[in-house]
Amino acid sequence: AAISSASDAMNNRIQSDIKIIQVNENQATVDAWLKNTGSSEIDAVQNSDVFFGPEGDFARIPYGDSNSPLPYWNYQIESTDSQWMPADTSEIVIHLASSPAPDTYYLKVVIPNGIFDETLFGVD
Repeated sequence: AAISSASDAMNNRIQSDIKIIQVNENQATVDAWLKNTGSSEIDAVQNSDVFFGPEGDFARIPYGDSNSPLPYWNYQIESTDSQWMPADTSEIVIHLASSPAPDTYYLKVVIPNGIFDETLFGVD
């Protein structure tokens, strides 16, 4: 059973991929759109890890909702699916305590199986 579950996990990693396609800063929120570029559904998006902050000084941002302390992130699938299916785009919104100062910022999103994408973007 251990061999088949390791094989299943490896297949899941091979079939999963994400790509950060756009990041916008809008006052005290950062909006990032990610595309599921793999061939499998991405489960438990809320268990993903989101890292954000100035380049070289970023932190893990916890998942949360409007009752959570700032900062937190949440997401919305940009389609009629309730699941993040292949070719679907998901919007991740990072809610901050204040607008980010002008700088170069780092964003990394790691889905639950360890696949990730990262990007740098500037805030004027």
